[in-house]
Amino acid sequence: MEKYPLEIKAKNFFEYLLALNNLKANVIRDFTDFERNWMLDEFKGLEGCFVLNECRDNENLLEIHRPHISEQEKLPPEPNRTFKNWINFDYRNESKTPNVTKERTRKFENDEEIPE
Repeated sequence: MEKYPLEIKAKNFFEYLLALNNLKANVIRDFTDFERNWMLDEFKGLEGCFVLNECRDNENLLEIHRPHISEQEKLPPEPNRTFKNWINFDYRNESKTPNVTKERTRKFENDEEIPE
C-alpha cells in the first residue's frame, strides 16, 4: 500500500522543481529584460504575419502562416553561361552528381590557348 497518493507526489515534485528553478534562475518580471523581444507593430507588414484584428481567430494576438511557394519559385536559378560550360549537369535534379571538366582552355584570336 502506498504511503502517499499520486496527486500529492505529483504536487511535491512540481514544488521541488519550482524551488530548484528559483535557486538557479532570476525571475524576469518585465519582458524587455529578456535578450530579445519584439513589439507587435514590428510584425505588421511582414509576409505571413497577422497582428491583432488581422488575425483569423479574434482571440489571437499574433498569427504566423507559412508562405505559399510555387513550383516555379522552388526551381534554382539557371547558372551563368561560363559555369554551364565547365560543369555538365542538370541543375534541376539535385540527386545527380555533376560531371566537372578537369581543365578547360580558352582560345584567343591569335590561336593562343590558355587554361582557365
